[in-house]
Amino acid sequence: MGGLITHEAFRKGQALSFEDQPYLKDLVELVCDASVPLTIVVGAGVSMNAGLRSWEELVDQMALQIDAEKFQKIVLRDRSDLMRKVEIILQLINGGRAVRRDETEIIRRALYPDGLTLAPGDLARSIAKLAYLRRDGVRLITTNFDTLLEEALLEYLPADRIRSFGLSEAGVEGWHAAAAGGRIGVMHVHGMVPQTGPSEGPVVLAESQFFRHGAEVRRFISDNLEGACSLFVGLSMSDPNVVGPLYDSGGAAATAPRFALTVPAMAPGAEDHHESGEYALELAKFMDAKLHLRTVMLRSYSQLNQVLADLSLVILQPRRYLRTPAEDPDSLVYSARMDRALDRCYRAVGCGRRQRVPDGPMAATLNDRLYAALHAPEGPVGVISEIARTNFAYNFRRSAEKLSLFLWLRSRAHRGGPSPYALNLVGMSAYLHREKWSIRTEVEIVRGSVMVAAQAVFYNAPLAVDVQQQAGSPIWRGMIAMPIVLDSMNPDLRVGDSPADILTVGAITLNSTHLVAAADHSVGTGKSIMTLFDDEEMRRVRASILHAADAVLTPC
Repeated sequence: MGGLITHEAFRKGQALSFEDQPYLKDLVELVCDASVPLTIVVGAGVSMNAGLRSWEELVDQMALQIDAEKFQKIVLRDRSDLMRKVEIILQLINGGRAVRRDETEIIRRALYPDGLTLAPGDLARSIAKLAYLRRDGVRLITTNFDTLLEEALLEYLPADRIRSFGLSEAGVEGWHAAAAGGRIGVMHVHGMVPQTGPSEGPVVLAESQFFRHGAEVRRFISDNLEGACSLFVGLSMSDPNVVGPLYDSGGAAATAPRFALTVPAMAPGAEDHHESGEYALELAKFMDAKLHLRTVMLRSYSQLNQVLADLSLVILQPRRYLRTPAEDPDSLVYSARMDRALDRCYRAVGCGRRQRVPDGPMAATLNDRLYAALHAPEGPVGVISEIARTNFAYNFRRSAEKLSLFLWLRSRAHRGGPSPYALNLVGMSAYLHREKWSIRTEVEIVRGSVMVAAQAVFYNAPLAVDVQQQAGSPIWRGMIAMPIVLDSMNPDLRVGDSPADILTVGAITLNSTHLVAAADHSVGTGKSIMTLFDDEEMRRVRASILHAADAVLTPC
């Protein structure tokens, strides 16, 4: 158990420290050893990062396709095992039909939200980058139905070098042949049901399908753990098709180490996230002892993505990455890079070496810069005003609607101690705090935080939310929050067109003051304008927010 992080270190936010989490260093050293094959097993967490539904949500959406409303209600309330629920749902959908509905079409309709423009999330992109760099010795396996990994790989390889396979006999042979031929094959062990186009079987979702194909799935995964460093990402370690191979191949763990990257879920009955973390660490000790699975426990999905991104960086620059700052002032180890990046960001907003927020004239300057970025031609006010006028018949400028930018940076170390895993509110465009004591500066980055900026960093994803009016609530009625990812500290280190050195240094939120009626978009009750944009409109708004963040964090 010596490589597992302690609860005290995890609670303090030191999950990305080699000293506090030795298993992380073990993983880094093995991944950059090209002589050791790398097996990456990817689960639903990677799909959810791109906006797809969880397994529970998928099953509920399947239940909504039952014609009989009374059975819909019963199934939605049923707390049975999910595989059994799928079996029941398929029976209720097709039981009375002369012509049976195709099961893959039922899954497709349930998995992909209406109007979703499917694109890989950061986790899929980071896995694809890592697979590309280790392509001669990488084995990609997924339990997901979607083709997000293949889409992400297209950023690095031409389409004819990427293949998708199901777990048929021909699929297994083709998957091995693809690797031998210098291509990357993605094996979908539970089948493939893309958003459009043909599916690949066998599909494994219902209980009977697990009984029929489960042994084959477990055998395939077990075979590909042999002789490799294995990495499990975004998986529930309660899936028997994943846990089974770990048990079966436990004796080979000494020569075929296996790692899981995980962010603890909120444990039922836990008083807070710290208690959930402590409970998850006890589970990790069990997995270590019984399955020889080395768990790298992380505080957020931003940290999970950071580890995946850093694995690519270490392949490119192993010596610089594995040296400590004392050995090399240009060390690429995470803590050194983060310290340098935050120093640059804090200087850009007018803070001295030990300052947490700017004050006096520097606070006034930051306020002016945020206001200018908000109202710049390519800034949020201009973009949203145009969208509202063109698509909503809503005169944004004539309404009393007001917008403001709030800028948050990751907290720096306090009095020589470690940096807390938290965000500092360093400035805003709406009004100016000239006295540093008057601003609430620090919020912890945790699951379920009341601060939307902290949630965006925790989930490593943009968030758009409505804030319902309550007694004593602030004036804000809608918010879009986005993580700020810095990618230019080492611009020469790239994988294709993508930066290899990325760091999540903070978050920025755009806040609005009004709710607009969903029907006619007139000022009143309903939703904020922040949650009414379609995919393309949201893309433009997000780009304008990040442009504003970049303008403010670029040194004057």
